Amino acid sequence: MKMAFETVFRNGKCTLKNARNIEMPCIGLGTYCLRGDDVRKPVNDALTHGYLLIDTAEGYRNEREIGEELQDCYRKLGINRNDIFITSKLGPANQGFNNALESYKNSVANLNCDYLDLYLIHWPGVAGLDSRDEKNRTLRLESWMALEQLYNNNKVRSIGVSNYNITHLNELLNNCNIKPAINQVEFHPYLLQNELNNYCISNNIQLQSYSTLGRGALLTDSTIKSISLKYNRSSNEILLRWCLQKGIAVIPKSCNTERIHSNYNIFNFNINDSDMLLIDGLNNNYRYCWDPTNVI
Repeated sequence: MKMAFETVFRNGKCTLKNARNIEMPCIGLGTYCLRGDDVRKPVNDALTHGYLLIDTAEGYRNEREIGEELQDCYRKLGINRNDIFITSKLGPANQGFNNALESYKNSVANLNCDYLDLYLIHWPGVAGLDSRDEKNRTLRLESWMALEQLYNNNKVRSIGVSNYNITHLNELLNNCNIKPAINQVEFHPYLLQNELNNYCISNNIQLQSYSTLGRGALLTDSTIKSISLKYNRSSNEILLRWCLQKGIAVIPKSCNTERIHSNYNIFNFNINDSDMLLIDGLNNNYRYCWDPTNVI
């Protein structure tokens, strides 16, 4: 299992095979629920400590503040835009070709940048539509056509999806000109999506995990706590390292400086195979976040 990490992630980055082989950091700062000025310090703390990926979304309503903080960090830290990997996402309320193009324009304007490193369709459904409405299919495919145009016009370096299951991915792969580089999904020991992960691997789609800590609930799991004591590591470090060793990128969210640093402290140890299997054994298909299963 250590080999999955060594094969997928080299020098802390993975190669996005469906996006001209660009490199993406295997860990980044998630910013969900960090709104207004609450997102500024975490972005500064993360970049100061060595993070090179910032993950946001149209729906997080924090792109403008992140953009302003990035400009400050470029000046203070001696880094520039090309050093940072910025991800944003098209919101479910703006699915469709023209809406997607307009949302992209708004995101790059708010982030105060000329391009995105990764642009995702945030959700396979459309806000306001019943999950079984056929328009979900039509509009998300239109959105993908818009993302392909942005990619071909060098407005984004890579494109992908979020919260897509195998059915959604199959549909997309049968109707696209450019395969998604990323599928960002909920993934943690209680939701071990092996079938989805294997499908993504077979199609060169890099899986990226959100809610890797189970919104904090997994930090107190007795098995995780026992393993963390064995390795003299925090529970969050064990959970994030477990994910990386499975070849899955992570974007942990935190507004706490010490936790942001701790989350990044996962490159100098390995979890052995037997403990990896113990953690795998916690799976019970439990979700803490939204479930795309019923979206047609």
